[in-house]
Amino acid sequence: MTIYGITHRRLAVNGAIAAIRCQVVDGNRNLVGPAQQFTALQAADLIDGGEAFELWPRVGAARVFGGAVQVRREPDGTPRLVEERAGGRQLLDLPGF
Repeated sequence: MTIYGITHRRLAVNGAIAAIRCQVVDGNRNLVGPAQQFTALQAADLIDGGEAFELWPRVGAARVFGGAVQVRREPDGTPRLVEERAGGRQLLDLPGF
């Protein structure tokens, strides 16, 4: 299982998360490697396949763990990325790109 740390988000016109920018989280809980970008649908498919996504907001000069991200399906089946709200941090708190 790969763990991705989400550092940025892009919103759709309806206010939902449309895309995310992230990096792999290593065994020492550090963000490593190049930034990657996924649409919400791609991220949802990865989560459904067993990969993990976590919030990694910036606090001062450092990035910190901000909670796991899950997939919630809308009534029409559209996936929506939602956070577990650990520490009160939200995807919307991340900077946009």
